[in-house]
Amino acid sequence: MTTASAVSVPSASSGTNIQDKRYLFGPVIDFLGLGGASLIALLILTAFTNPGDIQADVTFAAILIANVINHPHFAHSYQIFYRDFGRKIGKETPAFLRYRYWFAGIIAPICIAIFYAATLAFGDVSWIGYSINVMLFLVGWHYVKQGYGMLSVDSVLKKKFFTESEKKLLIWNAYATWAFSYIYSNEKIAEYKLFGVEKYAFIFPDYIYNITFAVMAAFFALTAVMFGRRLLLGGKGLPVNGVMAYLVSLYIWTIVSRVNPLFLLVIPAFHSLQYMMVTTRFQLNVETEKAGNGYKAFLSRIISNIPVAGLVQFYLIGAVLGFAAFWAFPFVVTLVSDLETAGYPALWAFAVFWVFINVHHYLLDNVMWRKGNPDVAKHLFAHQ
Repeated sequence: MTTASAVSVPSASSGTNIQDKRYLFGPVIDFLGLGGASLIALLILTAFTNPGDIQADVTFAAILIANVINHPHFAHSYQIFYRDFGRKIGKETPAFLRYRYWFAGIIAPICIAIFYAATLAFGDVSWIGYSINVMLFLVGWHYVKQGYGMLSVDSVLKKKFFTESEKKLLIWNAYATWAFSYIYSNEKIAEYKLFGVEKYAFIFPDYIYNITFAVMAAFFALTAVMFGRRLLLGGKGLPVNGVMAYLVSLYIWTIVSRVNPLFLLVIPAFHSLQYMMVTTRFQLNVETEKAGNGYKAFLSRIISNIPVAGLVQFYLIGAVLGFAAFWAFPFVVTLVSDLETAGYPALWAFAVFWVFINVHHYLLDNVMWRKGNPDVAKHLFAHQ
């Protein structure tokens, strides 16, 4: 996620729209949605000295929240990515982007499906365990890239741009944090099961752990110095919400979350909420463009020129797709298959569907929110 758009805020006094280009939705909503709410939640959870006392309750709440935030957020990436897909892989799309759409949208899911088909054909459940590790490897990459993207979003909204050298430092700092978090998570969460399928962890030598930690610390120090210079010397200032989102995504969600099992349960919801801040703004702009005539325009005029009808439809479709992909489809596969005699856990299909969707989602995002994507310029930066 690397881009954003302005928002039109309705004025209660005049009845006209005042464009506030500094925020996605407003200072408070942006702060909470981009990561601030997770800080509040984690502080509350730290008050419980024995996480086991409430783990069952938090798990139940996390599953409920997943159906309205986590799973729909995956579906939204599919809704946006495959919309007008024929055009996106056509000659009117720049070549560098067209090939990426082909790979992420067609080639990658076929390859992943072939991998799982081969796994089932050979009856080796251990490869599903390796794929879980691959998913966790890509989770860190996805989280830090989204954190960097949110910083980029807020810097555009606030007109506080980073230089090319500063951008390189920020992205390499994100990668260094990702590398350490992956090695750290393999050690910290060595015993991990997803629907009964055991993750195969890799134990790294101590010197690898120490080197990646030192590299991360060095990049953190350089980044802190750069932030300080912008605040104190250069006079350029910082986009506060974006910096908060960047730091939370890198250090709280990918590293600190490993120290408390309760954190791991709730962090995905806040990551998804952060993602949905931008997809909501994106879709609102799409619906605004479409709501020229008919019932959508009528509803738009009633509700402060916000095309709520189209947005509600978008979210309802996402909720249905999310429920189907994460629960209904794997449940049906579980009913019709009989692989328990071959050593497969009873709920192996759920693990396969969840890993597939997660990994594919990361690949889709890496294409559709890329700088230079004309859809991003059209629907997110149209009012900048």
